[in-house]
Amino acid sequence: MEITLLGTGAPLAIGRRAFGILISGPGREPLLIDSCGGFELAEALRAAGIDVEKIGSAILTHQHLDHIGGMAALLFANRRVKVWSNAETRRATTAVLGAGFPEIGLDRDVEWRQVCDGSWIEHGDLRLGFFAVRHRVPTLAVRIEWSGGAVAISSDAAPCNRLTECASDAHLFVCDALCQSANGRDRTARRLVHCTAAEAAETAREAGVRRLVLTHLARFADAQTMLAEARSVFPGPVELVEDVTTFVLPRAT
Repeated sequence: MEITLLGTGAPLAIGRRAFGILISGPGREPLLIDSCGGFELAEALRAAGIDVEKIGSAILTHQHLDHIGGMAALLFANRRVKVWSNAETRRATTAVLGAGFPEIGLDRDVEWRQVCDGSWIEHGDLRLGFFAVRHRVPTLAVRIEWSGGAVAISSDAAPCNRLTECASDAHLFVCDALCQSANGRDRTARRLVHCTAAEAAETAREAGVRRLVLTHLARFADAQTMLAEARSVFPGPVELVEDVTTFVLPRAT
């Protein structure tokens, strides 16, 4: 299985697209988790080696525009898309699509499937679980299980029990880390209801994950300080990567 981080930035992060992840691999129907901030989704997917027209399924973790903004690009290219989300995200996405292009009716081209805390779905050989995590709006972290193990994707989240449960024993934990704790930035992260790098690392340590990837960096994030803070807490590998970085995970243990 391949996990590609299409966008690794928070809004206004220079040189990083907004959050989006592609799940793919040989013989596997591609699945999008969040959609970057807008039409740059098509460029990010092309850089990952897949045309936007090939994406027919998506998960939207919450209603913030940097996560749902690429849905218009997806629907322009592929006029029928199956989307799993919570009710609040469905309402917000439908409103944005309907207002942005009212003459086209893009909002009518989504096959919505509602999920909530505790929901599990099947997507090919994958089993996906949803965990309500702490953020400013209702948000779902996603756990992906397959014959080779598990991946956890935090979406936007502050530390909480459900985030730790989502990440339990995961091979790979892609975790929101807005910034470093140093120089009072932990207060900024707390106000915006995100993890710092150290808090992401503490969650990873408590969950017993094998590998931690920090993502959703703010414009004021200091990557080297974040890595140092995380590595001082979490004993396993910690990475902070650029857009369109792919992780290949085994099919079986």
